[in-house]
Amino acid sequence: MSDRSDATYHDLIAANRRNSVLLVAGFVLFVGLLAAVLAAAFLGGDPAAGITAGVLALVVAGLMAVWSYYGGGNAILRMSGARLIEKKDDPQLYNVVDEMAIAAGVRSPPV
Repeated sequence: MSDRSDATYHDLIAANRRNSVLLVAGFVLFVGLLAAVLAAAFLGGDPAAGITAGVLALVVAGLMAVWSYYGGGNAILRMSGARLIEKKDDPQLYNVVDEMAIAAGVRSPPV
């Protein structure tokens, strides 16, 4: 897909998701490797300590990545004080959200 003008909306979404997964996986691996190197360096070059720290860092970073994927959006909404509104609260906003959902061919999200 060298020319992005030929790409469909769904192709672009798939490419974005793939690139996001690769970016997160690369970051998790980087954190594990960095923890292993730092642990080995600070503990007198002990490779066992480096491997243990690296594996622990991989597990923690992996769990954090999974939590961010599944729960990060809700956490941000709670921190910002967001709340659900009903159609009677702001009919124009609901209309805009519905029109965008229809245009994108997706289900209308909560507002």
